[in-house]
Formats: sequence, structure tokens, C-alpha cells
Amino acid sequence: MSQKKSLMWLVFTGMMIPPMGWLFLLSYSSLFTFEQLIQIVISWPMLGYMVIATAAMLIGFSQKFTLLEQLLQHKSKEDETAQLIGTIPYYFLTGQMLYNLFGPAVVLWGKPFMSIERFILAELAVLPLLFLFIIPVFILFVQKLEIWVDTVPLNVRYPFISFGKKMLLSLFTTIIGSSTLLVLLNVILLYTNPSITLHDLILKNLIVASIGITISAINIALLISQVTKPVTSLTHKLSTDLYDLTKSFCVVSRDETGTMAHSLAQFLSAIENSTGHSKKIATDNLSAAQNLQTLSEEIKQRVHTENAIAATSTKNARSIQVIVEQGVRDFADTQENMDYAFSQ
Repeated sequence: MSQKKSLMWLVFTGMMIPPMGWLFLLSYSSLFTFEQLIQIVISWPMLGYMVIATAAMLIGFSQKFTLLEQLLQHKSKEDETAQLIGTIPYYFLTGQMLYNLFGPAVVLWGKPFMSIERFILAELAVLPLLFLFIIPVFILFVQKLEIWVDTVPLNVRYPFISFGKKMLLSLFTTIIGSSTLLVLLNVILLYTNPSITLHDLILKNLIVASIGITISAINIALLISQVTKPVTSLTHKLSTDLYDLTKSFCVVSRDETGTMAHSLAQFLSAIENSTGHSKKIATDNLSAAQNLQTLSEEIKQRVHTENAIAATSTKNARSIQVIVEQGVRDFADTQENMDYAFSQ
């Protein structure tokens, strides 16, 4: 299954969970009788609202995902792609908030058995859905989205949901959702059945508390896995091939852990470039030293040759000087002989 289809299924699942959780809470707390719940479920407002709201969410996200697919194919539009990626999770939360807040009012409006108190309690029953039951789907939605857009570089101008916001959405909403669930359950139980025994009240609280704890554990486990997996991957990569500066860090996260992996990859790339530049400088220096040595040898050879030529020239000059001196002496002797001959 493609990432787009997985995300669409999560959107659909997120639209199905709130009505089921809401009806379960109303039934378990006995706010409405079984016949009244049947009238709520099998009614045109209920069916029409679910169909219209679900179709609107699916169509809206289908358009967003189609646009994202198109942007992923154009590397030159990274800013626009990062901006769209950063807004998609908020579309999910906003859609869920509107869907859950207006749902009970649309479904319960005009029912003959409805009173103001029951309407308010039924409307407040959506709060645990928002703060507790939707969060696991939202975390999975964010994780699938991060896997899909893993090739898109992190963008400082258009950041994704930070780790702090993920922690806030997971832990804070889990606490608020669990507390609201228990408080609403006890208020509804005491409103519908003031004579309920302490044993039944404790038993119902324990069952609902176990459900809340289970969902809270799922939320926390999903959040922890999203943090520990990137850190474990980074640790493994850093502890192996210590001298390999070309290693890559495959961290599927766009929060602080993803930013850390991206910065670490840039740091190693800078070290690799610096090392390569140093090697190039060392190679150039070695080549220059070799050229200088060759030039020095050539100069020595030329000096030796010139010294030999100078010695030969000096020797030849001395030979010429001897010949000239001998010629001068011979000329002087000849002149002396000629003078002597003329004097006779």
C-alpha cells in the first residue's frame, strides 16, 4: 500500500473512531436508554452528518496529497513543498475538532427525549474523544507523512511539528483526556442514577480507567518510538565505520531529531571536504617539491657543465698565451738575427 493510501485510511479511521467512542461512553454511562441510542444512531442527521463530514475530509486530504505528489516531483519548489507538509497535520487536527464539536449538536438537535442537561453532558462527552482517542491516529498520521516526504530537505522557514509540540499533544492531551473521561463518567452516572452503589461506581471507574490507561500507554509508546528510533539509528551509524566520512543518516523525522541528523550529516560532509582539500594541498606541495628538486638537479648539471666549459676555455687561453709568447720570442730572435746580419 502506498503512503498516500495509508494516510487516507488513517483519515477515514479518524472519522470513524469518534462516533463509536461517543456512543460507547453514552451507552456505558446510561445517559440514554438503548431505545434512545437506536434513535440517535439510526437517524438521517447521524448518517448524513457522518457521510458529509467524512466525504469532506477525504476529498480535502485527497486534494492536498495530490498537490503534494506533484510538488514532490519538482525539486525546484522545495519551499512550497515544505510549507504544505508543515500545514497538513494542523488540517487533520482542525478537521477533527470541528467534526467532534458540531457532531453531537447536529445529531441530538430536535430529539423529543432531549433535555438541556443531557444535551450539555452529551456535548461534553466529545472532549475525551479529542484529547484521548484521536491522538494515536494523529501520531500514526504524522509518522506516515514523515516517511512519505523523507526526501524533502528540512526547511527553516517552514518547520514541521516540533518534538515539544508532539510531547504536548501526546502527554498533555492524554492527561486531560483521561481526567475528563473519568470526571464525565462520574457526573453522568450520578446524574442518571443517583442511587448507584459504591461497588458499581468503582467497578465502572476501574473499567473506564483501564481503557484510558491503555490508550495513554499507546500514545506514549508511539511517541517514545518516534524519538528512540532516530536516536538508535544515529548511535548505530556513529559507532560503525568510524573513519568513513561518507556515511549517510537515514532518519525519518522532521522534528529536532531529524534536524540533528541533518546537521550531523552536514558536519561530516564539511569535514570530508576539508580533508579532501587538505589532501589536494598536500599533493600539490609534494608535486611542487618534486619539481623544485628536478629543477635543482638541472641547475647543478648546468653549473657543472658551465664550470667544465670555463675550465676548458681557461686551458685554451693559456695554450694560446704560450703560443703567443713563443711567437714573440721567436720574432725577437729573428729580428735580432736580422739586425746582426745587417751589421756584418
